[in-house]
Amino acid sequence: MKSKYLFFLTTICLSLKLYWCEETCPEAATIAPCNCVLDTFPSGQIYPEIQCIGPAVTDLRQTLASVFLASGNGQVRVFSALYINNTAITEVPSGTFGDATFHSIFFGNNMQLRHIDPHAFRKLDAQHSVLNQVDFYNNPLLGATNQSDLFELVNNLHPKHSLDMARLGITEIPNNAFTLNSELMHIFIQHNPKLQRIGSYAFSFLPNLLNLIMHTNVLTAIDSHAFDLSSVHDDVEVDLSFNQLTQSSFTNMTFGVQGRAPAEVILWANKLTSLPSNVFRSHLGVANGIQKLYLHDNPIVCDCHVRWIRDDNLAAVVPNVPCTDRQGRNLFTLEINELPATEC
Repeated sequence: MKSKYLFFLTTICLSLKLYWCEETCPEAATIAPCNCVLDTFPSGQIYPEIQCIGPAVTDLRQTLASVFLASGNGQVRVFSALYINNTAITEVPSGTFGDATFHSIFFGNNMQLRHIDPHAFRKLDAQHSVLNQVDFYNNPLLGATNQSDLFELVNNLHPKHSLDMARLGITEIPNNAFTLNSELMHIFIQHNPKLQRIGSYAFSFLPNLLNLIMHTNVLTAIDSHAFDLSSVHDDVEVDLSFNQLTQSSFTNMTFGVQGRAPAEVILWANKLTSLPSNVFRSHLGVANGIQKLYLHDNPIVCDCHVRWIRDDNLAAVVPNVPCTDRQGRNLFTLEINELPATEC
């Protein structure tokens, strides 16, 4: 009876291309120098975890062919995690991971990795994907020459919880960068030494976005509608601290008009000498607008270009406007006659 049940279950798995059948680790010799361990989830389910770690790993497709390319039956196979860390790989070709999907994917500290093909992983719709976390931390050449492929890969994977793109070779977040990531909540894009621009509608198709952490890049330009958000959450945080942003880095439509602006915008330690009213004024302290704007450690000059913040009584929304021309005093501690009323 048991054998008949297993045969029936396997037939369903293959015919419907679902992932109901339990995976096991392959023989160690078949995937060396990678290895496999079994990971038990809180639910009691057991999934294999593939680990490819160290400079002996030079060709993922060849090394893992016996695991991911052998079955060819179309069944979606589920693994706990994939770790590709500290290897000597230079690329990940199309189809490398065959019929597998993962709960978590980690590529870290691969100093020679230049390219991951957008179709290296099996493409699943969001309904059937189990992927929660994608981490590309510290692959300094990744995205330097094939940036569009990297963002296409992320859209093909559509992680549900978090995405880490720190310390890569990217120079910009392209227009419409994240279009198929409806469940993604947390994005980390920091410490990228060449990242200068955020494109139009870059984050506008993320209805579950909660945190966008983009500190310590070299951002100088943020295009129209970059932060015109569709998030259902009213407490979205955007951290743009420690960049190279000036008052000219924004357009008057950076925060758009159709969606909502981030509730909290952190602009610490940039190069702002003023705060352009045509960019920020209509979004501060209003419904679906910015509820907190942080400007610490900017060289702001307290002249008529920032007087509007005082005139609009925005001390609760912009708690500290440091006046570099007044020995660092807060704008709101100045007497009104200390601020020019005429146009600069």
